[in-house]
Amino acid sequence: MSANTTNYIRIERALKKIENKDDYIRFLKFSKNFYKEDFKNQLLIFYQNPEARIIKTFVEWKLYGRIVIKNPHKIYIYKNPKNNNNNKIIDGQVDVNGKEKKQRKEAGIEYIEDEKLRRVCTFDISDTMASRKLKKVLDIKKLVYLDNYDTKKLQKIVQDTCTIVRLSIIELQENNLLPKEYIPENHGNLDEFVYEIITTIYKCSFGYHYENLGENFAESIAFLILDYFNLDTSFCKFNHLKDFNMLDTKTKLAIGCKMQNLVQTFIDFVKEEYNGQIMCA
Repeated sequence: MSANTTNYIRIERALKKIENKDDYIRFLKFSKNFYKEDFKNQLLIFYQNPEARIIKTFVEWKLYGRIVIKNPHKIYIYKNPKNNNNNKIIDGQVDVNGKEKKQRKEAGIEYIEDEKLRRVCTFDISDTMASRKLKKVLDIKKLVYLDNYDTKKLQKIVQDTCTIVRLSIIELQENNLLPKEYIPENHGNLDEFVYEIITTIYKCSFGYHYENLGENFAESIAFLILDYFNLDTSFCKFNHLKDFNMLDTKTKLAIGCKMQNLVQTFIDFVKEEYNGQIMCA
């Protein structure tokens, strides 16, 4: 695909690519490696290289002591534009030779619903190699995608977190602040218990006026969290994926960004609890 193709076009094609249930699940499983990335970037990375594991720009890889190989697979994503307000050259100014200076245009700028975004080129780690000539400034082992945690301890924290959430749900329902049509049970099966808690709380947050969309939204979050912590995802059926597919691109991105934010918040909370326990041990 041409480098001149806008990322927005890539996003639209990516959304079309995951309309099938199996492809949607593949996208969700892929996204766990990039759970800190914006939903738009998750779509872009998946569309351009579904085998990607860790992506960085050319300059960023050099900080990890790695160089990009020849003819690499380029992956275009969005990053916040640089603030160059103080360096702008305004029309009418002249240089030392008396020639008029023209305002510089920032490269790779795109707009999505008035949001200014900068398109940048990145490369997967598979398109890089270690270089002895480069001094390592950053340790690649500390990249978020290579977390080295005790899975059992993480799962225990997930269980404890969901137990607290369950009690909160019941309290809200008893005070008529949430519908009483469903109260999650305290299952002995950790996978099912986490699934029910996650889907309940996030379906409530989506709103019962959009029940089918809310169910797909909640199941997507549950799948991402379950899969990230190596729990069973088979409870996620995605029977209402078609309702999501019928939405326009703007609405899909809004829902996807909210979903990504909630997943990141949950995962980061569990990790912080884990690190706190390790420090106190």
